[in-house]
Amino acid sequence: MMAYPDSIRMLMFYLVLVGAGIGLWLARRLRPLLPVNYRAILTKDVAQGLIQAVQAAKPGIVTLMSGEMQGSRYRWF
Repeated sequence: MMAYPDSIRMLMFYLVLVGAGIGLWLARRLRPLLPVNYRAILTKDVAQGLIQAVQAAKPGIVTLMSGEMQGSRYRWF
């Protein structure tokens, strides 16, 4: 690991923060353009979607797309 002076280390830290902020800003603007199955999904939606899939008990291999699980914590069927 390369040792950097404190000033360079702080500069790199701030550049990472700026880059993360730009990434978040860009992700929010591009969200409507992303297909539903490629969007981020809340862990609560994943958990509820898996519970619902197990309770449905379909035979064979079942593939759950994230688009099917989004908002599943609000569906109780």
